[in-house]
Amino acid sequence: MFNIFKNRDKNRVNGTFISDYLCSLTLKLIGKSKIDVVQFLGEDNVHKEQRDDSGIIMIYSVLSNKCILGFSLENDRVYKINIYLNHKPVDDDIQNLKVFDISHKEEYLMYSQYDEGMKRFLIGSESRIY
Repeated sequence: MFNIFKNRDKNRVNGTFISDYLCSLTLKLIGKSKIDVVQFLGEDNVHKEQRDDSGIIMIYSVLSNKCILGFSLENDRVYKINIYLNHKPVDDDIQNLKVFDISHKEEYLMYSQYDEGMKRFLIGSESRIY
């Protein structure tokens, strides 16, 4: 009966809403280089790096709450950040994304969706500039 709030906490990072964390990463790392991302994460925290046929590099890391953080880079610049969640995002996270999206509509696109390939919900940001 008292477990109704448990799922909500699993998407938080150090007590912060996961959407706030994404907004912070968006402002800090969109447009930055691969070196900047690796320095931000720390070399030991880069769990996987791959390049697809079109030359896009994906860098993945696991957050302390076990959500998966993914950066997409093209021409050595971060243009997209995704966070694959442990559970469906809560309404507060969706509202945070909407507010950020409205206030930065010229620069970024914020979104929330279910990723069939990963079998997880995700929230993300994408640059409208790069």
